[in-house]
Amino acid sequence: MFWDLNDTGRAEVATVWPHEFTDCGAWFTYLVCSPDDLIANRKQIETIFNDVALHGVTDDELSQTINKASAGIIMQSERPSNRLFGLGSRWLTKREHLSTDDRLDRIRSVTVDDVSSAAKTYFDGSHFNEIVVSSEEKLR
Repeated sequence: MFWDLNDTGRAEVATVWPHEFTDCGAWFTYLVCSPDDLIANRKQIETIFNDVALHGVTDDELSQTINKASAGIIMQSERPSNRLFGLGSRWLTKREHLSTDDRLDRIRSVTVDDVSSAAKTYFDGSHFNEIVVSSEEKLR
């Protein structure tokens, strides 16, 4: 999404992130763009999700993602409040301690097949809800 929407200037922001709970979670997509670009950008996001659901990701794409996620984990672990919040939260919900190295090992163990399986399960179109906020009265 970054290369297709942010880097090209079609969107100010286009990003996705997970929000996890104990036994479920949500995957959020956030888009900020001109109302004139909304329909085309939404279509591009849909195309990206559908492509991942149909074809998965490449080894290179997964490697880049794992490197980015690993860097984020390392950077977060350098702040005591982040490290201790994560440690306490995991202990309260799972009675489990995960060191930074354990978290990195888990991220690094994700495979292309894991991503493909998750995408086929969750990007089938039946799990989506959309909220649009705009100062424009007519968006569609």
